Amino acid sequence: MNDRVRRSDITNAHRITTQEVCQLLDISKRTLQNWEKSGVIPRAPRDWRGYRIFTKEDVENIRQVIRQKAEGNQAT
Repeated sequence: MNDRVRRSDITNAHRITTQEVCQLLDISKRTLQNWEKSGVIPRAPRDWRGYRIFTKEDVENIRQVIRQKAEGNQAT
């Protein structure tokens, strides 16, 4: 399955990089990658260069995962 997105499909205004997500949520890039690989968060689409593209909704979903983990819900 090809989950790459055409450059015109997502504008820079709607695009959040992996680095920005990690800085916003105070998590490491490795943590984000591991959660994606293990299915804790959905696989992020990639841009034409192969970089992950996140939206504001993705950030909120990841924030929710962090809250659940802090509350001790390890099922996520």
